[in-house]
Amino acid sequence: MTQLKQTVSIILLFVLLCPTSTFAISIPDELKLGKEYLQLMKNKDVILYDPVAQKMIEIVGNAIVKPLPPQPFHFDFFIINDDSFNAFAMPAANIFVHRGLIASLDNMDELAGILAHEIGHAVGRHVSQSIDRSKIVATGSLAGMVAGILVGAAAGSSEAGQALSIGSMAAGQSAMLTYTRENETEADQKAVLFLEQTGYSPQGILDSLLKIRQADYQGTENIPGYRSAW
Repeated sequence: MTQLKQTVSIILLFVLLCPTSTFAISIPDELKLGKEYLQLMKNKDVILYDPVAQKMIEIVGNAIVKPLPPQPFHFDFFIINDDSFNAFAMPAANIFVHRGLIASLDNMDELAGILAHEIGHAVGRHVSQSIDRSKIVATGSLAGMVAGILVGAAAGSSEAGQALSIGSMAAGQSAMLTYTRENETEADQKAVLFLEQTGYSPQGILDSLLKIRQADYQGTENIPGYRSAW
């Protein structure tokens, strides 16, 4: 455990001393950041591994992506094991949908609407743009996640640092996913085109958005701590 604490302390020191220009988002940088973020999500056991649900989002997501021109990233789709109504795109075209939102959907058009909107953000590289606008926040978020690992190691339990790590992750998402109005309009426009190309109804965008909006007004239990700009 001492070795682990020393290692994490070194990483944390590096992150804190590292200039924010390190987070300038080129495609190689975004690929690296996306890989690291995904590994953190897997390590924190927040991804739901349900073969049936996973196959469903992959079939729909890949159908939307297939007609697109060549992209700098491979699109991957994941389910977050959380009851809240949310979906978001993260670095390097990693698309996440919350279990609660999936469970609320009535048909494949609604799922396609959600995925198409987030794919629109990824294709427009809106994620990298908003990360670039929040380099300092991204640095602090990563430092917080590393600190969370250190807390867990010091307590001899991986659960001990989970609140700190997930809290930092959530704060980072909240900052990084502050899309501009132009980003949102572009994502919607792209989503409509994507759905028309694949045979899904664009009505699914409106129907799924309505579910998210209704959840907002039904109480805080369905409002995630970090949200996309939906």
